[in-house]
Amino acid sequence: MKSRVPSLLGALCGLIIPFLSLVIISKVRPELLLIQQYSFEEIQHLNIQLMTVAMLPNVALFFMAIQFNRDKFSQGILGASLLLIAALFIYRFLL
Repeated sequence: MKSRVPSLLGALCGLIIPFLSLVIISKVRPELLLIQQYSFEEIQHLNIQLMTVAMLPNVALFFMAIQFNRDKFSQGILGASLLLIAALFIYRFLL
């Protein structure tokens, strides 16, 4: 069980950080919240771009974990990132 804790912690960080990034982006650029009057395709395109930018801190955290030899933690971040990428593909191509 002890060996799974860093992986689970990495997965939890990998899921929380993109959403915190979205909150920060919405505070810095509040005009993005007023975009709801446009068509669904434009909103969908903007949401995909925002989620892509919001996942950049995951990349930085992943490489920092690799640099400091935290392999299990980086595996959790990678797993969470792949899960979010799969959700983005579903949102982009199936909705």
